[in-house]
Amino acid sequence: MSTIGARIIVAGFLAATSVQANTEPRFADVTVAAGLDFKHTHGRESQDPTRYYIETMCGGVAFFDFDADGFQDAYGVNGQYIVPTTRSPASNRLFHNRGNGTFVDVTAETHAGDQGYGMGVAAGDFDGDGFSDLYLTNYGANALLQNEEGHRFGQVATSFGVADSLWGVGAAFFDFDNDGDLDIYLANYVDYHLDDAHRVLRSYVAQGEGDLSISGYPHPDNFSAAADVLYRNEGDRFLDVTRQAGVYDPTGKGMGVAIADYDDDGDVDVFVANDRTENFLFQNVGDGTFVNAGLLSGTAYDRDGRLQSGMGADFADVNADGRLDLFLTVFQAETNALYINEGEGYFSDVAFTAGLAVPSLAKVSWGAVFLDYDNDGWRDLFVANGHVLDNAELFDSSSQFRQPDQLFRNLGGDSGRLRFALINDEAGEAISQLRASRGVAAGDYDNDGDTDLLLLVLNERARLLRNDGGNSRHWLTVRAIGGQGGNRDAIGARVRVMAGDLTQVDQVLGGGSYLSQSDLRLSFGLGEHAVVDSIEIRWPSGGRDLLGPVAADQIITVTQGSGQH
Repeated sequence: MSTIGARIIVAGFLAATSVQANTEPRFADVTVAAGLDFKHTHGRESQDPTRYYIETMCGGVAFFDFDADGFQDAYGVNGQYIVPTTRSPASNRLFHNRGNGTFVDVTAETHAGDQGYGMGVAAGDFDGDGFSDLYLTNYGANALLQNEEGHRFGQVATSFGVADSLWGVGAAFFDFDNDGDLDIYLANYVDYHLDDAHRVLRSYVAQGEGDLSISGYPHPDNFSAAADVLYRNEGDRFLDVTRQAGVYDPTGKGMGVAIADYDDDGDVDVFVANDRTENFLFQNVGDGTFVNAGLLSGTAYDRDGRLQSGMGADFADVNADGRLDLFLTVFQAETNALYINEGEGYFSDVAFTAGLAVPSLAKVSWGAVFLDYDNDGWRDLFVANGHVLDNAELFDSSSQFRQPDQLFRNLGGDSGRLRFALINDEAGEAISQLRASRGVAAGDYDNDGDTDLLLLVLNERARLLRNDGGNSRHWLTVRAIGGQGGNRDAIGARVRVMAGDLTQVDQVLGGGSYLSQSDLRLSFGLGEHAVVDSIEIRWPSGGRDLLGPVAADQIITVTQGSGQH
């Protein structure tokens, strides 16, 4: 391996595994074997017929390296018991990756647990000390866990001014003003109170089949929206700059947040998936302010100009044109959207022609992540499914609460046009098992070169799905580290990898999926290419590093300023 003036560190105990003969990868449920013993609690007691809206909307999971040892640890966001109970309070949980394929619960000794009614999690090094911190959204006061050198966490939300007490759902760390430190975007949902569970409200499904007195979770139209919040990092605190930055809109019912530089102008933009209100696409002007480009861009409504039940979202370049495209998950009887970035600020929904619309019609979709599961150089798609109504069958005999998740393979150049194929049968039975999935995070937890999945299942045990065989093709994983004292996680860095006739672009992303945090390292499938010709990294501050050639099948760490400018 040779490089051009770059300092590269190879990491990971399995990073140098040999490439096997090509086989189609499969996902195996290794939750129990890996020791990932996290059971989600939504809080409703079985004998209580009352359905509290918050129960069905949570929650998230995270892959992040809390102790900077090179292995992705796992974090699960929990609900809480709503009515008085003699049970011990539920808590979020942190599992340390031992580096041998197994995890151990370190919640107690690291003080990483939070006992709020949890929704989502975002990870990012907001204080620039080299260790990722956590921002937790709750129904009620949010939490900010400051990582103390990989040993323990301190709860600092109040002192840093980010303990928003509304119904927080999606959130992300990002550097919106390119000043070198991480800010926070918080998506709030609706103005809901627990007493509302005892009111007669419009249900998600208008009429049940049979007994019309069947109770169900309420429709979002019953409630007014709760405005989102943008926090600017001031070093010793965060400042609410929502209004002055131009992102205040009290009409949005925010759920998923995905942040990326969709117009490739060097500053990051914000997409908010809103539930039954128009989606927001806040275009970063570059002077500390945003304009809502949702309507003009074509992402505010569906392809027919109708409101969507926006849930989760993710960005990736799915057609290899160098521009980041957008995927949006929605409710049953709507169709998930794939917005292709046409450039010049415009998107086109191609979900029908790409094969993603019809398979979503009967599903309620939540988390979604782009990943190259087979390392062929094309971004595939995983979608987490599960109905809102835990008694959905009583309202609609054609539906069900627990639904199969879905894995779609990007056929890439093989089809002559952008096309995805549903491959649940080929990908292993773990994908198709019936669950009420919510958040999903993608990451290579065992450092073997293929992407694994961590899923939160509503009121059940979380699931760890290991990718077996995805590393039969060549790959490269890039860990980007920003400059000293600032955005050390390099959130917002844009990476271009060239190997032969294969060119890929990706970005270290804040947010994405639904309430979850994926591995901040960028993984690139290389197909049959054993060498990467060049890697170009454009840092959030505007500087660039160029390095290469680099041998495939390894994890490399690149520090800002270490390559050829």
